[in-house]
Amino acid sequence: MALVLLIVPLGLFLYFSVKRGNGLTLMEKMMNVMAGAMLTGMVVGFYFGGIFHGTFTHSLTASVASGAIAGAVIGLPYKGLPVVEGLVSGSMAGMMGAMTAEMLPISFVSSAVVILVLATVAAFLWMSQRTIDGDAVIRKETSHAYSSTWLVFTLVYVGFSFFLMAAEPPFNVETPAEPHQQNHMHTP
Repeated sequence: MALVLLIVPLGLFLYFSVKRGNGLTLMEKMMNVMAGAMLTGMVVGFYFGGIFHGTFTHSLTASVASGAIAGAVIGLPYKGLPVVEGLVSGSMAGMMGAMTAEMLPISFVSSAVVILVLATVAAFLWMSQRTIDGDAVIRKETSHAYSSTWLVFTLVYVGFSFFLMAAEPPFNVETPAEPHQQNHMHTP
């Protein structure tokens, strides 16, 4: 299920990136930003869902906030409404990613997070360097600012993640005893 939710936005994002022949209409720009923000938001949600596995409020809050920021950053090259679209799509996808990570066993989440983060970084690096029929996937006039913004965001994001992991060790949540077990837990 999570794989489908990641592949569909990536496909839409690449389709509208390739379709850039004579420029995109506003709706196509918004679809492009929505697909990229959903892809990134899902990965961000999955990432924070793994860090705060078992504490749903923490993972949901961090996922929605980070997904919204990532979506807004993705919409920056297009300015205006696509920025708002990225903000909303990123926050919703972050929430879906956190919920998906919460439903899966932590052993799967912890190994999948690394693969998903690397795949997202590779996709955005490819899109920032790739040219299709002489037209860059990301506009030339905004590619420098876009790449710089994305690099700064990635560094801040990774630094913040390490700060969170140091503050509260990941994948180490104690669950309270079940009610029927509490009766048998008498201490002398």
